[in-house]
Amino acid sequence: MARVLVLATLATKAEEAGFLIQQLTGLGLSARAIDISLDTGGVVLGGSDKRRAMAVAARRVLGDVTNGAMSDTELVIGIGGGTGAEIILQVLRALPVTFPKMLITTLPFDPRAAVADNAIVLVPT
Repeated sequence: MARVLVLATLATKAEEAGFLIQQLTGLGLSARAIDISLDTGGVVLGGSDKRRAMAVAARRVLGDVTNGAMSDTELVIGIGGGTGAEIILQVLRALPVTFPKMLITTLPFDPRAAVADNAIVLVPT
């Protein structure tokens, strides 16, 4: 059975991630969510503090995603807005260029530079 990893900030996108996993499972795929939330305890971060927290979140999940990509995972899908999408891009860019990866996002930024040298499929919502 093909396995899909779904990256999402479950603090804000749990319902969407659940829906996507339900749809993937309905197609006969195995899917599980990986939480990329910032874990700030409700504190709103700005500027360099937010960038640091985003880098920490990306590093926190990168090992799990990389291990999956090298074993039984056949696709990584990320869903997120501005912050989530930027974290997801950090993780997806760390995967081998030939590994299937997708980002579903509202695209509140210009992602061309982030995906120019990688094979990330972008799906704007």
